[in-house]
Amino acid sequence: MTPLSCFQSQMPDARKLLLALAGAAALAAPQAAMAAPVATTASLKAPLKRPSAPAATLQGCVTTGPSRSAVFKGSMPGIKGFNGRMEMRFDLYARTKDTPVWTEVEVDGFGEWDLSDPRVSGFIIKKRVSGLQGGYNYRAVVRFRWRNDAGKIVRTGRKVTVACKQPDTAPDLVVREPSIVAGPRNDVVVYQATVTNTGVGTAAPFDVVLAVNGVAQPAQRIGPLAAGASAPVTFQAPRCEAGTIVRFTVDAKAEIPESNETNNALERRCAPSK
Repeated sequence: MTPLSCFQSQMPDARKLLLALAGAAALAAPQAAMAAPVATTASLKAPLKRPSAPAATLQGCVTTGPSRSAVFKGSMPGIKGFNGRMEMRFDLYARTKDTPVWTEVEVDGFGEWDLSDPRVSGFIIKKRVSGLQGGYNYRAVVRFRWRNDAGKIVRTGRKVTVACKQPDTAPDLVVREPSIVAGPRNDVVVYQATVTNTGVGTAAPFDVVLAVNGVAQPAQRIGPLAAGASAPVTFQAPRCEAGTIVRFTVDAKAEIPESNETNNALERRCAPSK
């Protein structure tokens, strides 16, 4: 563990207990998996108006409420004198504002080829994907193939839609400013910290737990906590033993969906008494 700082101590010298930081600033919890979107597909195999060129567009983007969704459309024209089938494939990609790389998202109905009827003038597919997650941008990569009646691919194409941007409305709870002060008895001290909501949504009530000498203390209930707001938390607990880890954990029951689930704990190593 890398030394960073130390607990503040407000005890009289005779009862001073220094807690030097030698622990991780955040508990490395697994990042919450992106919720699995759900797709529905609609095809128009003989469009009233023949597409002029292959195209891929974002037809709709719902960014609020429980039905965050996107509608992507792909269209391709038939080839003059072409008697085969047209094929179209949608692949869904997502990324966050902090991640420059687009990552493919597995969704039923995506990642497979849809086929037109033979000898049609054009082929149009619409796919609606719901269950999108806040804080992510979604786009579709649409691929096109023209296959003649002998089964040979005679032309291909590829288009990318603009992104459906889903705003992040989730809270993000972090623990800061740990300290220790004198308690009511020599064998009891007061552990203090500040819980801050660094996200953009209000957090419903949640538990904060302190673990000292490997033992979890009774939880403190905090909240609701608005975006940008902070709240103090205080525990009376036994003195920590030298070398052990003191850990504050916020949202200990994992009740709050957060934009970042990896920063819900703060650890400090208990230093020898002087």
